[in-house]
Amino acid sequence: MAYTSDLRVKNLIKEIDLDIRQCINNQEINKLLDLRIFDESDEDAVLYDKGGLSFLDPNTQTELGSNDAGWFLNGNEPLVIVEGTFGTERGQFGDGQLNRVSHSLGVA
Repeated sequence: MAYTSDLRVKNLIKEIDLDIRQCINNQEINKLLDLRIFDESDEDAVLYDKGGLSFLDPNTQTELGSNDAGWFLNGNEPLVIVEGTFGTERGQFGDGQLNRVSHSLGVA
């Protein structure tokens, strides 16, 4: 089950996707761009190559954690991967934010 802050992030990303698509509607890239986003966190946790939003560390093959959304070219090549949090609104600082960074670093 997704946390409330997770749903807030994902809904914000969906709004951003709509704005992006309006801006690039007449451009060829719009036809190649797919948004991969799931309402439930357990779907995020599936590895990228199996259709999810989790990546492996290229050196250790350790799973780095799931992300909230990603834009993919041709349905497969990651273009932008997003891991968001509203945790700072609840006074969370430190490890939680560091974990969010490590999730997305796997893509890079």
